[in-house]
Amino acid sequence: MGRLLKLRTGIHIGYLFCCLLLIVRPLGAQSDLLASLTLEQRIGQLFIVQLYGGQLTEAGRDFLTRYQPGGVVLIGENAGTPAEVAALVNSFQSTIIGAGGLPLLVTVDQEPGPIRHLEVGFTQWPTPALITASGETQLAFDVGTATAVELQAVGVNMNLSPVADLETNPTNPIITRRSFGSNPEMVGPMVAAYAEGLQANGVLATVKHFPGHGASVGDSHTELPVIDLPRERLEQVELAPFRAAIAGGVEAVMVAHIWYPALDAVPERPASLSPDIITGLLREEMGFDGLVLTDALDMDAIDTRYSYPEAVRLGLAAGVDLFLSAHIGLGAQMQAIDSLAAAVRAGEIPEERINQSARRVLAAKERYG
Repeated sequence: MGRLLKLRTGIHIGYLFCCLLLIVRPLGAQSDLLASLTLEQRIGQLFIVQLYGGQLTEAGRDFLTRYQPGGVVLIGENAGTPAEVAALVNSFQSTIIGAGGLPLLVTVDQEPGPIRHLEVGFTQWPTPALITASGETQLAFDVGTATAVELQAVGVNMNLSPVADLETNPTNPIITRRSFGSNPEMVGPMVAAYAEGLQANGVLATVKHFPGHGASVGDSHTELPVIDLPRERLEQVELAPFRAAIAGGVEAVMVAHIWYPALDAVPERPASLSPDIITGLLREEMGFDGLVLTDALDMDAIDTRYSYPEAVRLGLAAGVDLFLSAHIGLGAQMQAIDSLAAAVRAGEIPEERINQSARRVLAAKERYG
């Protein structure tokens, strides 16, 4: 099966590479690079934004030139044929590099199964549970590999996948068919192998939605779910696939907009804004030192409770490195970046806290070219 995937992908991608203008700018030593950036440029590295449309607009061009975010996320309205996606990504990269900025992380939700934003001309993989049912981690690695080859061909260098949430609640409205399964002992190795396949082929993997979305009865797109399970159960079940992915070297962890009373006693504080969960559990207890990013901050679990700048400041204090938004306008993005810069200059946020996350972003960009 692995050989078949590689052969099929090789044929499929031959055309795509012809469409892609490769843009390379060496990042150099991280310390020297960080010191060369203005405060606003360092803050910009902490944001993954969405730019409207299938072509770069003048508003988008102005934003990239002035604010120089760390990354962009592609959603359905950006998608087209492989050639069109490659042209769009190249316009993003050439604009920001032409303005003296750093190359972007270009990311997308491209999961095996029902959730994928690049469809026309891209391989449609079966639901992850079928991969797990094969019992072959090599198959999971091969699917990750083939996905990475297709993403690389159009300039995407970060995938918001794999889902490490377990299908433990059949009434869950958002995970179900996106999950690799319900058994943590089986799912963990598959999630780790899929992530390894992505990263071995030049695409950062993002394991999500930490510390586990599968047991919820609510959808964080529309409300703040609560997963009120004992810490012992979370350790044995929900956290197990994430531990496997971290042990396997996954580069990024996306944190869920869900309240876990056993992990954070502050009422209704989502994991994505929780220092207890991000710094205490993920960083200190689990030893993860890669990129931590939020789920999209325009989801109702967040934007019905906090303003965008407020959510960013709370997330920064909790230990977040990258703030993801899929439907937040450029004006609000500008406001958030400007407000962070003002807070640093006013002494409300330590500048080193900005530098800490910016270093992680720069290190990831350097590793993945």
